[in-house]
Amino acid sequence: MASHTYASLGATSPAAFGAWLRHVRVSKGIIQRTLAAAADMDSSHLGKVERGERLPTAAQVVAMARMLGVAEQAALAQLMAAKMWQECDGDAALAHSTAALVQDAAAPYLSIPPVNNRAKKK
Repeated sequence: MASHTYASLGATSPAAFGAWLRHVRVSKGIIQRTLAAAADMDSSHLGKVERGERLPTAAQVVAMARMLGVAEQAALAQLMAAKMWQECDGDAALAHSTAALVQDAAAPYLSIPPVNNRAKKK
């Protein structure tokens, strides 16, 4: 099997998630067995995750993020993107439309109130 970087696989595919995870793990000098144990999975399952054959659970991603020193929110976002891509069966147009719907639904919760920039009167 050819070696790929996570950037070459599309930012949201399960294979990209696995390549990203492997890249972070290797760059931190953590062996597969140690990371797998931290996520309560066996090494062969982690190998499948890193090859893009499986996706971990959210709880496993949080445990791995903690072990790797990665922001949990960022790791979970990578997982959710990979799951969405997988559910869309790699259909880029469907994934784009789905992402737009999610973004629209989340927008009211992400709005930041305007800052009052008026100078204080003395």
